[in-house]
Amino acid sequence: MTHYRDESSSLKMQNQLSGGAPVHSEPGACTVVDPPSPLSLSPPRRLSLSQPQHPTTAVENLLNLIRQLRDGTYDSPAEDIIIPLTSDEYDAFETAIKADTGLHGWVYDKLRCSWLATTCQLIIKMATIPHETWINISMDALKDATTQTIQELPETSVAHDLFRTLNFNGGGGVTRPGPRTKGKLCPDRSIYSNINASWCPCVVSETAYSQQLDSIEDKVKHWVTMYEGNINTIIVWKLHYGPPQSKKAMYQIYRVRKYEEQGRVRVDVQPTPLTSFRSSDGQVEPGAFRLKLSDLCPAGALELDSADNVEISIPHSTLAGLLTEVEAIREKDEQLKEPSNRRIKYSFLPPSTT
Repeated sequence: MTHYRDESSSLKMQNQLSGGAPVHSEPGACTVVDPPSPLSLSPPRRLSLSQPQHPTTAVENLLNLIRQLRDGTYDSPAEDIIIPLTSDEYDAFETAIKADTGLHGWVYDKLRCSWLATTCQLIIKMATIPHETWINISMDALKDATTQTIQELPETSVAHDLFRTLNFNGGGGVTRPGPRTKGKLCPDRSIYSNINASWCPCVVSETAYSQQLDSIEDKVKHWVTMYEGNINTIIVWKLHYGPPQSKKAMYQIYRVRKYEEQGRVRVDVQPTPLTSFRSSDGQVEPGAFRLKLSDLCPAGALELDSADNVEISIPHSTLAGLLTEVEAIREKDEQLKEPSNRRIKYSFLPPSTT
């Protein structure tokens, strides 16, 4: 059962792990589960920990919470959940998940959770209707554009073989880090190739609705560092709703390139300019979202100057139209939340005579 949260409001959530006092979030922020520690992809705030939990207790409580999420019985699915976990607790959590046949498959397929050794926080992301819809519709558009482009090439082109290695359906499930890195990151969507045995996605896509762009940029750094430059392309969508930029929609593409210099492997991140495909007043900006086939494949799978390294493009007008569909879905969802539009619960009491 999927839970959706309203990113436009700030809600209060009762502590689910330790029975502590509720933590109040700022608008658009996440909820921190006791012992308190905030989510921040930029430098986190420091809060004192009064009574640290026993590692076994912390992991058991976390497993109980995840079972509630799986079963759809979690009481407050309105915000992202942040659970401070030490390195030892994280190891114990991973071991417990692998041993729990009832949770293992669901966690690795459905649960969006990340853990970074730099913050020692397990972050469980809760789905939202506009966020999830845009994630899926934009990746489907990229797959359709790639399919159409490849179909126009001669059958002898190696692009056909490369395209068949790609899986555009990499969801938000937990991905494994680089061989020498501890932790996990969870993309909104990803593209995998069976060329590199699927240990690392070739492309990850992140969408920011309520997050600030600098927070997303920090997450880009985590992707590059944790996966040791093996992710080829990072796509970031920056979407607005609500004043003062209610219609503005932008994207940025980060190309990650590894190279050897003086006997050392180095990683170079090449971001494109932040590009708007819809203005703040709702007008479609000229241009198109553009990638090369090599951006979707593992590094080295296709020579950059090869004739088979074709351009894949999505017109800005197409992106704007898709975003309009997403906004219509969100608006309908908001209308259903209004008391006047909710399903009436009929009473079997006799009518009043007064």
